[in-house]
Amino acid sequence: MAIKKQKDGRYKVDQRDAFGKRHQRMFEKLTDARDYEDAIKKERLDHKLIGAGARKVRYRIDDAVRDFKASKADLTPRTTKRYNYILDQFEHFCAAVGIAYVNEFSTDLATEYYGALIAEKKDPKGSTDRILKPKPKTVNMYLMVVRAVFNQEVAAGHIARSPFLHIKPLKIERKRPDFFSENELKRFFAQPISRPYWLFFLGLLDTGMRFNEAASLRWEDVDFKKRVLHVHERSDFDVKTPNANRTIPISERLYEELEKLRKEPYSEDFVFATKTGRQIPERTALDKCKKAAKKAGIKVAKLHKFRHTFASHLVQMGVKIQDVSKLLGHSSIKETEVYAYLAPDGMHLQVNIICNVKIK
Repeated sequence: MAIKKQKDGRYKVDQRDAFGKRHQRMFEKLTDARDYEDAIKKERLDHKLIGAGARKVRYRIDDAVRDFKASKADLTPRTTKRYNYILDQFEHFCAAVGIAYVNEFSTDLATEYYGALIAEKKDPKGSTDRILKPKPKTVNMYLMVVRAVFNQEVAAGHIARSPFLHIKPLKIERKRPDFFSENELKRFFAQPISRPYWLFFLGLLDTGMRFNEAASLRWEDVDFKKRVLHVHERSDFDVKTPNANRTIPISERLYEELEKLRKEPYSEDFVFATKTGRQIPERTALDKCKKAAKKAGIKVAKLHKFRHTFASHLVQMGVKIQDVSKLLGHSSIKETEVYAYLAPDGMHLQVNIICNVKIK
C-alpha cells in the first residue's frame, strides 16, 4: 500500500509521481494522506492522457497570469496597477480553493468567484457595522480582466473553452453627470482663489481636459498662432486611451489669460503650475476647489466636475455629441451619450428642411 500507518499513529504516503520521482510525506489524519495520494495519482493519470493526446497540456494559473500581464505591457501605469491588483486577488482566490492549473478552473468555480465579487462585506476601515455593497462597475472590471486571461488561454490552446462564458456582467445604471450651473460658476470664480489655481480651474472648465492632462500640459503644447493646445503622449505622460491624443481649440477668455501668463510664467515647462514652478498637485487642487465651492454655497465640488461642466454646457448650447466626444477624447461616442439628454429639444430648423421638397 502507498499509505501506511506508523507506530506513532501518523500516516505515511509513499508514491512516485508521473516522472518517477518518489514522494514520502507524513500526515496526522488518514483523510489528508488519502487526499495527497489521490493528487499524485491524478497527476500521473493526467500525464498519461496528455501523452496519448486525450487531454491538453496542463498550464499553471500563475503562468497564465504572467503571460497576460506581459501581453498588456503597453497599458498606462494607472491601468497596469489596477490590473495587477485584480490579478493578485484572483490568484489568492485560486490558492484558497486549491486550484493551481488553468484546466482545473471549472464553471462552478467561476460561479463561486462571481459570488465572492458581488457579496456584501463589512467595511474593513470603519469602526461601525457598515456593510459595503460592491459597485457593478467594479465587479464588471474584475470579470473583464479575469475573463480576458481565460480567453487568452483558449487562444493558446491550453483549454477548450472559458469557464466564464455563462457569467454575464452586471447592469450599470448610468447616472447623469453632475455639473456646475452658470450661477455656480460665477460664484465659484468670484472667490479669493490663488492665481495659479484660479487659472488651472479655468483651464479645466474651458478645455474639458482631465486633471492629469491639464497638470501635464507644457508650453510647447500650446499653439498661440492657431489658438489650439495639443494633448498627446510623451515619455513623461501617458494618455488614457489612443483617442485622448487630440487638439483642443482655446476659448477666447482662456487665450487672453494664457497670453498674460506666458509673459510671466510660473514655470518654463508647465503651463499650469504653482508659484514655485511645480506641477499642480491633485490633492492641493482638490482642497482649494472644495474650499472655494463651500464659500460659494456649492455642495458638491470635484475636479472632474469641470470636465462634466464643459461637456454639459456645450451640449445644452447645441454642439453635436460627436464634436463634444472628440473634444473630450472619448474612446467611444457611447461615453459621450450620457450628456445627450441635455441637447435642446427644439429642432424646428432641421424639420423645416423638408419644406425644400415642393408639394405644389
